[in-house]
Amino acid sequence: MGDGDPADAILAARELIESVCRLVNEKHGERAPTNPSVRNARAVHTRHVARPRSTDLIDFPDREAATTWLFALYGATMLAIQGLEQQINLLYLVANHDPHRRSNSSPQRQFFQGARRTWRAFQSGSAGMKLNDTKAGIKSHIDPKLYADLDAFIRGPRNQLAHRFLIERVPGVERFGMPTLARCVVELLGASQSANRLADLLRRRTDEILATWPASEEPPAEVREYLETVGRMAILKQFPAELLRQVGSTAAERP
Repeated sequence: MGDGDPADAILAARELIESVCRLVNEKHGERAPTNPSVRNARAVHTRHVARPRSTDLIDFPDREAATTWLFALYGATMLAIQGLEQQINLLYLVANHDPHRRSNSSPQRQFFQGARRTWRAFQSGSAGMKLNDTKAGIKSHIDPKLYADLDAFIRGPRNQLAHRFLIERVPGVERFGMPTLARCVVELLGASQSANRLADLLRRRTDEILATWPASEEPPAEVREYLETVGRMAILKQFPAELLRQVGSTAAERP
């Protein structure tokens, strides 16, 4: 189970199993039991819906339904892990910045330097590298207990989920259905809880470091305008008229 609240994880897994059973029953025209417990819901499913074959396979309404549930839960878990990795990236960026340094470069050059540092922090290197790098890793900036938990999670559940989980679990879910899926649910919920807990602790540590930085001046108007232009292009696909004219002219000149 996760390091957060095991009781909550067990309750969430139980509610998920009950929901799947009710979905199966309703699709086959069976009334849900008065007492919507796992035992009663699954009893209706087994008695009226699942017809075990000679190979002991458990029928779902669709043969791929169990695998679809597995992929959906796996995606949600990996989203939580990506959130943790983003917090590692952010702390790595903050911890390796000197807020007292002053540059004589132009605003444009400072912006591009900051953009490159941000890109490197979020787009290059693994979470494990940013945690353990002897020169710039975040190990020295966090509590030893938090470091130990992060290192163990990255080396264990995170790597297993990223590289082996689906290869190892999908065949079992395809063959045995709900029983194997239920075990996967417990495992995925535990990983999600751990990732969320660790991300929250890293977020707090990042805020602590940022609180020690001196108050900064507002960026120059030209930098704010440039950032707004880039944001509008990236998010809203609103491109400056001058850029569109340049693109149109270049396209027209091509043979």
